[in-house]
Amino acid sequence: MSDELLRVGLLWLLRSRLRRWWRRLLIWLGIKRITPRAGELRPSRLVVVEELRDTGGVYRPKHRPQDPAKDPDEPYGSESSSRGQDHGWSGCTMAAGADAFAYQTHGDRLPWGGTLRHHQSDLEGGTDLYDLRDAWAAMGEELKVRSGAGWSALVDAHGAGRAIVVQGTGQVPGAGDFDGGHACSIGVETRSSDGAWLFGDPLCTDWQWIAPGSIRTWAERWQSSIAFATTTTTTEPEPAPTPPPAPPPAPCYSEAELDAAVDRAVDNALTLAGDEAVSVWLEWLREPRPLPADRWDRGAWADPELELEAIVDGDEEPDPCEPTAPASWSRGPMPDPVDDALDALLLTARWDSSAWRAAAWRPPETAGRRSR
Repeated sequence: MSDELLRVGLLWLLRSRLRRWWRRLLIWLGIKRITPRAGELRPSRLVVVEELRDTGGVYRPKHRPQDPAKDPDEPYGSESSSRGQDHGWSGCTMAAGADAFAYQTHGDRLPWGGTLRHHQSDLEGGTDLYDLRDAWAAMGEELKVRSGAGWSALVDAHGAGRAIVVQGTGQVPGAGDFDGGHACSIGVETRSSDGAWLFGDPLCTDWQWIAPGSIRTWAERWQSSIAFATTTTTTEPEPAPTPPPAPPPAPCYSEAELDAAVDRAVDNALTLAGDEAVSVWLEWLREPRPLPADRWDRGAWADPELELEAIVDGDEEPDPCEPTAPASWSRGPMPDPVDDALDALLLTARWDSSAWRAAAWRPPETAGRRSR
């Protein structure tokens, strides 16, 4: 058993050394271009920038810096703190890739740079775009490496709504102060006022607006044909909503128009009042007239035995209806305002009584006369 363990241990050591040798060879030949480069002074701090205001338009993920003090996956698992520091401050490509990954999944998954770093095999120093592609593939997403396609291809990708990871060197554009080999992300937004692009420097605390020309100069110092990778999904800005129509101007009426409107309102009110009076009168007229039996103490409402006694005694006139005949309802008193009109004609108005309102119904020849 011990021999088997020894054999496995030797194979692992051999493969590990072979992998390191092969990695160093690819870096020496310039085939594998890692950021930061081997032997290059690594950054050790973040630059604090003002948080950009979210315009509420296209989706914008929270920027992922490469600071190991902020990255929850550095150190990863049982790794030492020094290992986490090494990965964090050399993890610009993975941190920039985390920004792009959020765009790729439209915010469904939000990894950090440390998450991506530990989903690929290169755990020494800096990493390149192909390492990032391996990490994405291990997490079920596709990153398209477009290195060598030139600046125009990067511009087209940005115009198509794709997030971008780009490598560069020298003074990084924006507030960052790192001038070594570096990788940054480019968001999908373009500022309408000046055409600046949303730019994510992993050594800054938030997104920045950077002119495309400054990004190009920085990227071409690393590779004239531009080293970059893009998402395969797009996030295009939402179209601006159609503005509501302007409200109509406030109406302005002349005094004559207002007087005419008042006259029309009065006419309509009188018409409605007249219609209501007519409906009341029609209802009253359609009711049957009261009949002799329509009395509470007579007709079908009377007790048949009492009616018989009245006839025998001759005290009351006999009931004109059969004792079991149904009574008809009376139409009731005459509706207003005829009652008021009759009161006005028959009664003298008095100042100390509500009868003074009868003046409204008094004939012209009696108008103005009041009793005292």
